[in-house]
Amino acid sequence: MNKPLSGSGPRKENICTIIVTYHPDAGFPERAAKAARQASRLVIVDNHSSDSAQAMLRNLSSSLNAHLILNPDNLGLATALNQGVSWAKGQGFLWALTLDQDSLLLENMVENLAVAYQDCPFREEVGMIGTNYQDPNNGYIYQKVPCPLATGAWIEEKTLITSGSLLSIAAFDRVGPFRDELFIDQVDHEYCLRLRQCGYRILLSLHLGMIHPVGMRKTHKFLWQTLETTHHTPLRRYYLTRNRLILARQQYGKVRGTVRVLKKSRKDILRILLFEDQKMLKLYAMALGVLHGIRGKAGKLRPEGNFLRKKLFLGA
Repeated sequence: MNKPLSGSGPRKENICTIIVTYHPDAGFPERAAKAARQASRLVIVDNHSSDSAQAMLRNLSSSLNAHLILNPDNLGLATALNQGVSWAKGQGFLWALTLDQDSLLLENMVENLAVAYQDCPFREEVGMIGTNYQDPNNGYIYQKVPCPLATGAWIEEKTLITSGSLLSIAAFDRVGPFRDELFIDQVDHEYCLRLRQCGYRILLSLHLGMIHPVGMRKTHKFLWQTLETTHHTPLRRYYLTRNRLILARQQYGKVRGTVRVLKKSRKDILRILLFEDQKMLKLYAMALGVLHGIRGKAGKLRPEGNFLRKKLFLGA
């Protein structure tokens, strides 16, 4: 193991960026290059993309001096993050910046995360720092704030999304890895809850740091209301429902946790029925997610089974 880089606060030289890929699009090389410029090293963990995508990633990694991990199967977001953070730790980095493949970093994003850390009075308790972001689908900004912002503007948050989050590797050592069995959705929120249970605090820099799409968000007018839809695929609907149920039952108890998730699911069902395509398949995916969530059945969903279950994987 390499000697840890000096200084506990995040700085470009002690930050390693980790991007998890799965069939990245043609715009990924440009986004990866922007991300690489804001940290000391870049790690790309690919979850078994196509041969052409892997060839592109090899060329890109060579040009950016990035470390490339090619998984022989889609191992899920959690496992890929663990691979990336473990590699960064082995190289002596103190912070890991985790990114989705479709996130576009704005100038000075990492610098603003470091400023938020330096500005807060409880630096030794900080386990993660996230960034404010804008969804390009509808222009929605996660945290609307007055302008101009104070230099070190930040707030405490309960949870953050994976993308644009700077994770303390010392905290990762203590809290443990991301939960592999969740596979994809709710991986970030579960980890934030675990950080807080271990006494760590979570910051959000209020400076707009990246452009990040959340599903395919659209807004619709229905009677006197404005409703928002995400248009997640049926397979994502399965993981969202299942993992929300697993975590809620662990946090609030079996009955109360189940009721909380089912109440939230009613709104999702209404939006799907009114505005989204593949309605029946998405409802089937949610029902299967409820069944597996109540049983505590986690891990990667396999396409074996009935006709509808196999259809979940088409276009996923």
